[in-house]
Amino acid sequence: WQGIIDNKCGKWVEVGADALASALRELAQENLEEIGCNGREWMLREFSQDSMARRFVDLYKKISGHNI
Repeated sequence: WQGIIDNKCGKWVEVGADALASALRELAQENLEEIGCNGREWMLREFSQDSMARRFVDLYKKISGHNI
């Protein structure tokens, strides 16, 4: 969940109605479009098909001991 904070795309909220209500009040004061764009950029950078494919290739190289 640290990625949410690091990438400025939301808030980590403890379980409970009071914590959720507080987080929603805070978010209502922020630029939600910017938060959404930050989240989209993070997802594309870290979890897109290309990014995941590169990670798997790197992992396979590492565990096989071969340079593919």
